[in-house]
Amino acid sequence: MYKFIVLICLPFLLFSQSGKLVHIVDGDTVVLKSKETNVICHMGEIDTPEVKLNSKLKREMKKCAFSKEEFLKAGELSHEYAKSLLKVGQVYNYEILGLTRSKNPICKLTLPKGLHVELRPTFGEVMVSNGYALPY
Repeated sequence: MYKFIVLICLPFLLFSQSGKLVHIVDGDTVVLKSKETNVICHMGEIDTPEVKLNSKLKREMKKCAFSKEEFLKAGELSHEYAKSLLKVGQVYNYEILGLTRSKNPICKLTLPKGLHVELRPTFGEVMVSNGYALPY
């Protein structure tokens, strides 16, 4: 019985980590300090508008009927909401789901239990449910 429990829990123990939030880059990217190393985590399962003009924003502008200013404003609103949810200096648990093309981890960040969070949802779930991100 104990071997069975260990086998079930082992994958979660291997990929679940914690890190102190150092910086909120934008609505779906944060920097965490984990084991004395800064880790750039791109939030998995969500996508938010860009906060600066780059190639991704240019591709999105071609697909949609929104102006650059509208995209950038939406990106800033998403970034501000992320900053209201997360606190620099606080430790967060995260799971690595995979790697980006640039070899940065794709993460699922769990929010700590608090007044606004009763069931410990992920950061992505809260961003999507409040309209600041799209499910990806």
